[in-house]
Amino acid sequence: MLSTQDSALSTFHSALRTQHFSFPPEVRKKMKGTRTLGAVIVLLIAAMSFYAGRQSAPTMSVKLDNARVTVTESLTPAGGRRDAYTRPTDQIIVFVDEANYESVEASGQATLRHRMPGEIVWHSKGEAAPVLVNKGKAYRNLVIALK
Repeated sequence: MLSTQDSALSTFHSALRTQHFSFPPEVRKKMKGTRTLGAVIVLLIAAMSFYAGRQSAPTMSVKLDNARVTVTESLTPAGGRRDAYTRPTDQIIVFVDEANYESVEASGQATLRHRMPGEIVWHSKGEAAPVLVNKGKAYRNLVIALK
């Protein structure tokens, strides 16, 4: 009896392999539209993610560069994020606009900071600069790097 079942199963599988199933034209058209829509959505999400990542980093604009100092204006957009780095020189930071941001140390400790226009902050060469996340509106500051 087992051999009869095996034989019937083998015949059934052979028949399935030789038959080609085809959806009706109206179903194929819907499926094609759905695949196209899905591809468009994936591309839009990828493009928006790329743009969002670019938009969130501060933009830097060199205002003065000579043998003794480099002055750079930094514009941090709302929700912007500056990654951590090691300060290559002594720096004076002058806040041009009011700023509300979160400073995240390497240990993960986060501190909210509020800076007023005209406020000045000193940083030493070799100091670990934390991750900064803007928690308010866009703000500008000047980074004066002493050479």
